[in-house]
Amino acid sequence: MKPKIIIEKQLTDNPDTIWGMTFSPDGKQLLCVSGQYIYNINVLSPDFEMQVIKAHKDTIFCIAYAHDGSMFATGGADRSVNIWTPQCQGKVTFPHSSTIQALAFNPITKTLASGTELDFGLWNEDAQQVKKEKVSSKITCIAWSNNGQYLATGHFNGRVSIRNKEGKEMYFYERKEPIWTISWNPMRDNGDKLAVGSWDGQLSFINPDGSPLTHPRKVDGDPCCIEPFQGGEFWILGGSNKEAWLMSKDGVKLAKVGESSEWIFSIAARGKSDVLAMSTGKGKIAIIDCMFETVHGLYQDIYAYRDLMTYVMVQSLTNISQMVRINCNDYVQKLAVYRGRLAIQIPKKILVADIADDFESGMLVHRPRGSVPFDEECSLLLATAEAVIVCQVKTIIVFDLRGRKKMEWQMESAILYLKVIGGPPGKECLLAGLFNGEVHSIYIDNPFTTRILTHTAAIRCLDFSMSRASLAVIDENFDMFIYNTSTKEVILHERNVTGVAFNTEFEQMLCYSGQSQLMIKVADLPVYRQRMQGLVVGMKGSKVFCLRRVAMLTYDVPQSDALYKFIDRKDFESAYRIACLGVTPVDWTNLGTAALRSLEILIAKKAFLRNQEMKYMDIIADLEQDKIKGTVPEAMMVGKVLAFLGEYDEAAKMYVSAGHPEAAVDLFRDLRNFEAALNYQKQTSAPNGKMMKELIQSQARWCEEIGQMLQASMVYAIAGMSMKAVTILGERGLVDDLAELMRQRKLDHQALAKCGEYFVRFKAHSYARETFLKMGDTAALIELHVRLGEWESAISIAEQTPGLMSRVYLPYAAWLAEHGQFNDAQRAFHKAGRPDQAILLLREMQNDAVAKSQFRIAARYLWMISREFVSIADDPSAGEKAEFAQLLAELYYAYALIHESTYSPVTTHSSDVLFNAGIFLVTTLGSSTFTKMNSSLVLTAPPVGASATSPSSASASSTSSSLSSSLSGMIPSPSSSSSSSTSINSVSSFSTLSYSSISSRLPEGISYSIVLYSLHRHAWRMGAWRFLRNICTKLADYRLPQQLVHQVELTSLLVRSKPESDADYLQQFCWRCSSVNALSLDNHKGDACQFCGQQFIRSFSSFLPLPLVEFFVEDDISQIEAEQLLKSLPPSKTSQMTFGAGGALRRGAKAGKTRIRDSDGWDEEIEGGGGEDGEGGYQRLTLSNTLTVTSASNSSSFSPFGPSASDVTVGAGPAAQGLFTGTQFASQLYQIQHGNATQELKLNREGLRQMPPSAVFVAKHGAPLRWRYYANLAPDIVVVMCSACLHFFTEEDFAMSIHQNSRCPFCFTHLDDLDEAIKKLYVVNEKNSSMAGEQAATPVKTASASASSSAASMAKVGPKIGGESATNENGDVKLGLRNLTSPATQSKARQMTVKQGVWRIPSVGKN
Repeated sequence: MKPKIIIEKQLTDNPDTIWGMTFSPDGKQLLCVSGQYIYNINVLSPDFEMQVIKAHKDTIFCIAYAHDGSMFATGGADRSVNIWTPQCQGKVTFPHSSTIQALAFNPITKTLASGTELDFGLWNEDAQQVKKEKVSSKITCIAWSNNGQYLATGHFNGRVSIRNKEGKEMYFYERKEPIWTISWNPMRDNGDKLAVGSWDGQLSFINPDGSPLTHPRKVDGDPCCIEPFQGGEFWILGGSNKEAWLMSKDGVKLAKVGESSEWIFSIAARGKSDVLAMSTGKGKIAIIDCMFETVHGLYQDIYAYRDLMTYVMVQSLTNISQMVRINCNDYVQKLAVYRGRLAIQIPKKILVADIADDFESGMLVHRPRGSVPFDEECSLLLATAEAVIVCQVKTIIVFDLRGRKKMEWQMESAILYLKVIGGPPGKECLLAGLFNGEVHSIYIDNPFTTRILTHTAAIRCLDFSMSRASLAVIDENFDMFIYNTSTKEVILHERNVTGVAFNTEFEQMLCYSGQSQLMIKVADLPVYRQRMQGLVVGMKGSKVFCLRRVAMLTYDVPQSDALYKFIDRKDFESAYRIACLGVTPVDWTNLGTAALRSLEILIAKKAFLRNQEMKYMDIIADLEQDKIKGTVPEAMMVGKVLAFLGEYDEAAKMYVSAGHPEAAVDLFRDLRNFEAALNYQKQTSAPNGKMMKELIQSQARWCEEIGQMLQASMVYAIAGMSMKAVTILGERGLVDDLAELMRQRKLDHQALAKCGEYFVRFKAHSYARETFLKMGDTAALIELHVRLGEWESAISIAEQTPGLMSRVYLPYAAWLAEHGQFNDAQRAFHKAGRPDQAILLLREMQNDAVAKSQFRIAARYLWMISREFVSIADDPSAGEKAEFAQLLAELYYAYALIHESTYSPVTTHSSDVLFNAGIFLVTTLGSSTFTKMNSSLVLTAPPVGASATSPSSASASSTSSSLSSSLSGMIPSPSSSSSSSTSINSVSSFSTLSYSSISSRLPEGISYSIVLYSLHRHAWRMGAWRFLRNICTKLADYRLPQQLVHQVELTSLLVRSKPESDADYLQQFCWRCSSVNALSLDNHKGDACQFCGQQFIRSFSSFLPLPLVEFFVEDDISQIEAEQLLKSLPPSKTSQMTFGAGGALRRGAKAGKTRIRDSDGWDEEIEGGGGEDGEGGYQRLTLSNTLTVTSASNSSSFSPFGPSASDVTVGAGPAAQGLFTGTQFASQLYQIQHGNATQELKLNREGLRQMPPSAVFVAKHGAPLRWRYYANLAPDIVVVMCSACLHFFTEEDFAMSIHQNSRCPFCFTHLDDLDEAIKKLYVVNEKNSSMAGEQAATPVKTASASASSSAASMAKVGPKIGGESATNENGDVKLGLRNLTSPATQSKARQMTVKQGVWRIPSVGKN
């Protein structure tokens, strides 16, 4: 280190000691205190301007600057502390009781600590008062730790007190002599370290807890001030010896930085820079720049340099991760490195160590080898394998590793440059440059030197080439000379050169620096130049090592320029050696290809292997084989190389020049350059037509590969491959080009068919028609019309070719079904002869509806499936399947009501409807008949014939979703209800319910637990107490959600307080055997009477059992004959029939009747009664001889009546009770009711003729199902049978559905699709209803007008026939249900009430 005094300034003429000084944190101010004054020096001004401020009344002893630069403080003998702004303006003053000895600011909180002889104080800007603490001994120095947590005070009694930031003592450290200076090291990475200087000539380092870090170090004199330097890397120590020394952070004495004429009490460092200030005498200061010298050594790529004066860093310049740091614990003066040997000069000795690679860690490690005693100064230090060499001006001394002197040389002139240039261990050669210009080579085992040459000026730098054939010399004039060591001739001369080095891996390469440039000289090539800052000190491979100030830099020098110059000269050996120094992968590739062109196979192989380009190995192996053979012309080999490198034209020329044009043909054919291939084919000795054709086909394939489809198609057509020509155009949708090809070229039938296929695919339908007509392919033309949806055209063509009908009607049926035209779709399937496909489609739609919980839609699909089975003649089980599908439809229809009421928040259905539907479900699902059918029947039809054109089930399935949507638009959605109902949506889903054994045979989607839960809810409301107990017992076997378990358990407890039996009116009455059936969950006969076995005929709206009894006909009576017999009625019986009160048919009744025909079409018949006030009479209004509405004046004399015999097909006209009197039917029914309940009710011809047509229904099921016959035993209950699905309804339910949506409630068949009788009935009623409404708007006082108004109001909800009375006290229309066969069951009847459009069925005996 060389200290340099920047300025030495006399502050005052008075002989006052400078007690304190400090730099401002930004380094712009230097504040010194002497006497009563503050001296403010502007460090940045050229002449160091100074401001003098009188600050105290007595001598100032201390000064301190806040770390943020916002203030500084001074204190002295006047017992006061003054706080100043950076502009030296007074800010705050506070007193002490004695002289102020030391000041320090907390670096974090800016708390000012002030120490005196008696106490110390803590001052803060925010505090109103100064906190003071007494001390036992005079405070001489004070300092805060870096984190502001500790305050250290040094005392005159030798005690160091370490306190917390509040001033409370925590630890202490003691010496025997006064403590005069302390300072914390600001380096945070080493932790808090306190340096303590005591007047026993010792420097100590302690921890914050007072424990010593190391043993105290002895210093010259007594320390009076210590200051961290360069951010804590060093200390600057001044004291009684009047010297300032640079010391390591561990206290190692390094170098003297300044002297003074008196004790040095103050030193200040300028931040982390190399500048410091110190007092040099009375009132005199000096600002010093400490210039650190570079101490380093280099051998090839191993570089060693001094770090922090006491450390040595050794690193690899080619691998920066390899380094080692050596702590010498002393001042490092010189360094030398050679191969694996390191020499370090410290005071009094030279340390020797080995440097090696650690294979495990990949780092450098050092191992001490010993030391050589040497306490003299030397100018140069060198290391060899077994010795240490010291140079002292003219003398060179060699010491072995034990410190013994082995050799010494005395030169004639001062030695300016000395370098080890290699050699065997113990016989290394030295290269020495002298001040007189001589250059000597010295072998360390030879006492004699060899003069190589004498230069004209003093030598600054020397270097030998690898073979020592060339010597580089830089003299004191910065001229560089390259000498030939043999001839002593100058090979190269350059001026303004600062450094030079030969490449240690390439003989002919030299690098040198100068004028901020790096120059590279290779052989006789021009010099390569690039900008660079620094001094060249070495070169290895492609890396140049340059020293820039104190840092060693490594530059990667590109060798590409020299490489390509050698390639241009065809000097591939030199080019390869240059490439080995370090070039880019592209350079290696270029070297390899250049060598390959020149057939330098070995160089090319090594270049490609070096670059790991294995793709060239095949061509190199091929060329090696050709050379081994010795018969392959070089032109042919060069042609192979050129072809491999992509120079095809040149390769072809080489092939031709070698006499092998066929090789050129193969080359261009592989390249798909068929034009060139054809040209070279013509140059062959014997042109071949077959080869020419193959080339043409190859050309077409190539055009196809590159996307030139039109050209490829034309070439294929020329080659006679028309199918291929069609394919490449069609696959890419080039329909216009394909049409042109179809028109212009004569294509075979297969190619035309392919054209048509492509035209259809890409919707070029006009081209497709043209193609099919050209082919005469009717089937394809039909398929085209089908694809386009041109059904009329397709059907008209198919009718001319009957064998193609299925190709039209099958897709037509699917299209119709998809668009909601189900009836037309069924007819289309039948025209196609494929009813099995109709069933398959309906089955898919039914499954889809079930999956979506659209159970009403599923019921309709199943009903349609049952109709389809009837039309299949080839299936022997079609009848059973039809019945099973019909039964499933009824189950899904009933379950839809249960599911809707359970999951929907509101429902339109009353509790008794849902209760009856649940009874129907549980009894039917538990029946043996259903179990047998469900386990043995599958609702699929066998295929009709073997048709390759039949539509797949996938096509039917693809339309199921849209069909479901269409149908769901016609059937009311469960969510579109208007009245409230209990919902369990918020409670749970029934998906977690576990089912009993019956669940294993349930239809898909039907949950037995939902049915039981619904019955559980509504049985309570209906009063079915015994039945409810059975349901709760059944539900106990199920795993229900917790909320429902609580509800069921509560019901099970509450029902125990109810009667043991069900309400009488809830028991199921059998109209056939007059038996009463108790409610049961385990009736294996199903929904039938437990006594006679007849199925309950229910209304499929309210699910009430209807008063219908099924009867049969003799086996020898055909269905047509039976129908004719039922329609006939003997004239004698007809003439005697009159209708009386109570609905009984009587013969010879007296009646005085008056008939009036109104203009609106109503017939009014009035008969007076036999009692007073007309009691027992009645008034009857008849509309078009179809419906009758009767208003009875007294229930005892009211007699209902029905339609005439001509209207029996409607099945809606009730007859009087006596209609069955004296008939075979009544006789057999009496026997069943009073004898054998299971007796079959079968009528012969006479019995059929006796049956009243108005009370008989004929269900005309299609074959193979038989017709079924029913008799209405309660004619005052108007029953309607849908002519489409053959289900029965109460007249008011059917009328309501007709008036709401003009459809059947069950099958949802539109009114327009029902038979004419029903259509005529309801169309007339709607018309007359509107007419009656108009009449009611005009008040008429006549009896007939009043009757018409009443009839009109009733017609709004459909025709109704009353039992006991037509209206109640609230004006509600009421229908009474009676058992006309057994008076004992009249108490079981139920009433239906219509009020304000809401239908409800109250129980008998309840409000």
